[in-house]
Amino acid sequence: MTDANREVGFDDDFEDLDYNPLEDVPADEFVADGEEDEDFAEDAGQLGPTAGAQIRRRSIDADLPAEQRIANLFERFATRRRVLLGILDFVSQPQRADALKAEVEWLQEFDRSVYQGYDFSLLLEEAGAIAKVDEAGQPWVEGEEAQPEIVEEDGVRFYKPGPYREVYWVITPEGAAYVAADDPWGRLQALFAAEEKYLPVYKSVLVFCAEDGGRSVGDVDVLVNKSPLSRNPMRHCTSFLKKLEDCGATVWAGNWSTTALGRRALEELLADVRGIDEGEE
Repeated sequence: MTDANREVGFDDDFEDLDYNPLEDVPADEFVADGEEDEDFAEDAGQLGPTAGAQIRRRSIDADLPAEQRIANLFERFATRRRVLLGILDFVSQPQRADALKAEVEWLQEFDRSVYQGYDFSLLLEEAGAIAKVDEAGQPWVEGEEAQPEIVEEDGVRFYKPGPYREVYWVITPEGAAYVAADDPWGRLQALFAAEEKYLPVYKSVLVFCAEDGGRSVGDVDVLVNKSPLSRNPMRHCTSFLKKLEDCGATVWAGNWSTTALGRRALEELLADVRGIDEGEE
């Protein structure tokens, strides 16, 4: 031990301590020999779930019923609600894993995320909203791989791999029940009731984005900034746009556009509200 170490109070016996920094790590945090590490995908050894810890099978919700796990998932991923619902709709009939991946890419074409099809399928499976099935739609049985065939060629015998088992995904009864109970119109009504003060802004945004081709964030920002309601307290236009999107009233597709539900709101909920350019009440 150096004099410098002695000056800062290191004990001479420290070097003799038998300390293993991994001893306190739970055994189930390690990947046992022969197990697949879920942080890696099968495709060329590339990193799999990009959100790592969120995708781990050891869920804190594991002991809850599927209905509650699904509700918790949608609450945690509120900004991905449209994508999650789109996936559940897509797998109302069994769909191959590669088809699901392509569907998620389409759903997120204008709304990029670190979560991809592989990630969402694990999250939804863990929640009990979707399940693996085989090509015939029967429950997937792990380890039921096709046995290799012994073939002989030029006097040499070797194993020929059996046919590859495709993974299919299908919605579960619990997932279907969640979709059936989804009520975007009710959420929009609740939003307007909770934020009645901002109804002139919501109406103006919906009218503005109802134009063909939608509107850019910059254009909506100019509109919203005309209203003193957006300045005290300060609220950016994206706050209004995202709240409307969460209720299915707006959608982002390169620009912000008003959906059919948003147009219905203009007719049934906001008809008597004066917008920004009409002189807010």
